[in-house]
Amino acid sequence: MKIPHAIQVPLIKHAVELAPGEKRPDVFSEEYRQSVADKVAEYVLPNQANPWVLGYYYGFGCFMRKDSWVNETLAREPGSQGRQYFSDILEDRYNGDIGLFNRVYQTTYGSFDDLRRGEVLGYPQWIRGVLSGYADPPNREGADRVLADFEEVFEELAVQVYKVAFEEIRRHDKNHMILGGYVKDMTYPTRTWVRLAPYLDVLAPQDLSATNPVRDHFRATGKPALLSDQEFGNVYPLSVQGTPSTPGSVPELVDRRVLYDLEAARIARDPGLIGVSFCACLFDQSHWNSTYDRGQPGFYTIDGNPKETDLLKVVTRVNAEMLESVRSPLDEASID
Repeated sequence: MKIPHAIQVPLIKHAVELAPGEKRPDVFSEEYRQSVADKVAEYVLPNQANPWVLGYYYGFGCFMRKDSWVNETLAREPGSQGRQYFSDILEDRYNGDIGLFNRVYQTTYGSFDDLRRGEVLGYPQWIRGVLSGYADPPNREGADRVLADFEEVFEELAVQVYKVAFEEIRRHDKNHMILGGYVKDMTYPTRTWVRLAPYLDVLAPQDLSATNPVRDHFRATGKPALLSDQEFGNVYPLSVQGTPSTPGSVPELVDRRVLYDLEAARIARDPGLIGVSFCACLFDQSHWNSTYDRGQPGFYTIDGNPKETDLLKVVTRVNAEMLESVRSPLDEASID
């Protein structure tokens, strides 16, 4: 049976895919542009005439731990394109006033050339907590400005990835959709989606959630969205339950099937959404080989045996009904 599908052009790895000591690429370098050309030749050229391909994306969760990625770029050898580019942005944002920069960052650089060639600047770990929605900036002068600088620098990095990939793919394939990276929900604010929109056919935010204003994104960009990782009841670690970005544990199958039914109907009837990939494990995941401290339930046992559960029946029924639901879109007031 032919099934429409997307092709991954693996330009950027998920944080957990990185080998020990491996760093993400310097996306401003000529080496990176050549690596994109090589990946496009490998994955796009064989599929450019395939009618069952929906489009291309660049990896799942590939912009997670963006603070690490920015810091890796700033820590590259002097003269590297990424370090030079980021340093230029910061100098411009401070109008060349290294004294003001030092007061904000609590550093002692003698000049912005020192930032380019000398001691490495690193963004603090509290930024990750703020961007993930479970912490506030520290109560000190300049913290808000440090956060704004970081978001500007990262945005330039994201735009570079999307722009280079778009240009290379469109050289060979002008028909299939470009989906970009399947990102996590806290990664891009609406302003970043606006800057990325020229290099995308469809937005691919993670999910509908309290921390992810998906409707703001496609209202601002005029682009529809395909939800890349909609949650419907993961068994999250106790350490992160209750944070704004985590809906919490839903260990009972009855809860998961209700959530799937409700979310599918809501998503299918939203005229701004063209599709959804639900977040679920195909096989049970045990706690000792998973990042989740109590394991994750799947549709099959850990030994590969299918489960005869009501969840599977509900998912099968709901999936079959979604095409009919699409034909009855909700109006704005009902969606809100």
